[in-house]
Amino acid sequence: MEKVKPYAILGMHRSGTTLAYSIIKDLSPDYNKGLGLNVEYFQLDEPDFYVRDTGKELIQTDGRVTDRKNEILRRLRLLKKYHYPYTLKCLPDQLPSKVIRCLLKNYRILYCERRDHYEQFLSYCIAHETGIWNVKNKQFAYDKNKITVKKTTLDTYLYEMENWYRVKKFITSKNFKPSTIWYEDLIQNSKKEITENTNLQWRDQRTEYYVPILKLANKQRKQAMIQNIDRVREYFFNLQKLRPYLYKEAK
Repeated sequence: MEKVKPYAILGMHRSGTTLAYSIIKDLSPDYNKGLGLNVEYFQLDEPDFYVRDTGKELIQTDGRVTDRKNEILRRLRLLKKYHYPYTLKCLPDQLPSKVIRCLLKNYRILYCERRDHYEQFLSYCIAHETGIWNVKNKQFAYDKNKITVKKTTLDTYLYEMENWYRVKKFITSKNFKPSTIWYEDLIQNSKKEITENTNLQWRDQRTEYYVPILKLANKQRKQAMIQNIDRVREYFFNLQKLRPYLYKEAK
């Protein structure tokens, strides 16, 4: 009997990867039981973590990665040792070609994307400047905090966008056409979006995700939080001029 492959969820920051990962991991029947692996398996940026092999499973421990290339290769070997039982969430800057080949061979790939690129861009800027990437309670208020978005944050988003289209281009070149989970549809009707793009059986008790919190964080609140919103908006519109060329390359 052919082994059922787990899912690997790929997407840029603020595209719904964490929410999609949380739901899919919990709905997956045969994997992720008792496995303490961090969701961003190839994440080697700050804060770093080590993946330790206990002999029975892989777990996350605190630490610093000094050799990024060899660490990625080590983690690929560990995944192979355990026959790839983990649902993964991966961001584009964590995916050199060797990793993508491994994912294509051993995983069912899902893209996470957002139709509203501007709101995704605003969300990224706020998360990058505040360090708050996951909003799981109502204590975080967009209206009560003001930030100034630095040029390095804007350029980092451009770098990630370029990497995202690089990943998609590579996957397309291998004749794979992954399904896409759209962020807007995911927060509107999680059950419909997940079941239409996977073969997972929905369980009604698995609905206590932080979707209501995400709906509170609308575009107007995000814009009001950014002090230099005119500069941020101008950067985004210049960025949009580049997107069609990257998209064409990725098709």
